[in-house]
Formats: sequence, structure tokens, C-alpha cells
Amino acid sequence: SWSNKGSFTIKVKAKDTSGLESNWGTLSVTMPLSYEPSLFRFLVLLVERFPNAFPILRQLVGY
Repeated sequence: SWSNKGSFTIKVKAKDTSGLESNWGTLSVTMPLSYEPSLFRFLVLLVERFPNAFPILRQLVGY
């Protein structure tokens, strides 16, 4: 979740198992003022918390 509205630039660099690094990459994102968790995310959290309680639901969300 986030609490600040605005546009942000994310800079990333990857490093492989041999220690070689990529060039810097950038991604610009715009975030709304607040974030409301979705029903899908809630269901995923339930499945993660209780992995054996919802076998059909687990199949539906791919866990």
C-alpha cells in the first residue's frame, strides 16, 4: 500500500549469478492517493495463511 499521491521514477539494475550487472533501467509510475486492497488479493492472503483450508480456492488462484 502507499499513502503519497504522485509520479515516481524507479531505477533498477540486475545482477546475475556470475556477478555481471545490467545497465540501469527506469520506469515511471503514477500512484493514486490511496490503495484499496482488492477481493482477489484478500483471497490470495487467505490461501497463503491457511494453505490446507481452501483446496478449490487454491486451485482457482493458482497456489
